[in-house]
Amino acid sequence: GGEEALAHVASGSWDVVLMDIQMPNMDGYETTSHLRKAGFQQPIIALTAHAMREELDRCLHAGCTTTLTKPVTRKDLIAKLLEVLEISPRA
Repeated sequence: GGEEALAHVASGSWDVVLMDIQMPNMDGYETTSHLRKAGFQQPIIALTAHAMREELDRCLHAGCTTTLTKPVTRKDLIAKLLEVLEISPRA
């Protein structure tokens, strides 16, 4: 759950976090909020099964950088990682 995610992020140096929104005990919104309050500044990509605008806004309001709707394709994941890490794709 969220407590485990907080411990993992605190124990290392990460370029990006993929945050599952639906987790037991502490959900992805609360976990993201805790990370941001603790000073974590790297991109956080919310993974959610809901594509409704309200859900996406809630993720952004919690501190996520952007969102991906599940199921996630390899192509979409790579494109989103390139976007948040500001890496230009190969031509």
